[in-house]
Amino acid sequence: MLIILPMFERVRTLGWIHAAMQGVGPAVSGMFAVALVRMAPHALPNPFAVAVLMGTLIALLAWRISAIKLMLTGAGLGVLRSRLCSFPGVQGTLRHICSN
Repeated sequence: MLIILPMFERVRTLGWIHAAMQGVGPAVSGMFAVALVRMAPHALPNPFAVAVLMGTLIALLAWRISAIKLMLTGAGLGVLRSRLCSFPGVQGTLRHICSN
């Protein structure tokens, strides 16, 4: 990277490279959006996962909470859900949370 850095600085100032880089950003965002939509049915198998996703998006976008804190919170919620659903009788009462 250090070897090509001077060349990159020179090429970056070219007008057509600048225009191409501005077009790449929306294209990559679109590819991520398509991948997310295609994975969503498999990644969100139950209402609990959907609720965690919505809470994460709100916390990330509205309150600007760091991704590390959100990952740790999600892991904690997953462990809590697993422990809660392992108790006898809870699965019937909270079947919408304990369903896989």
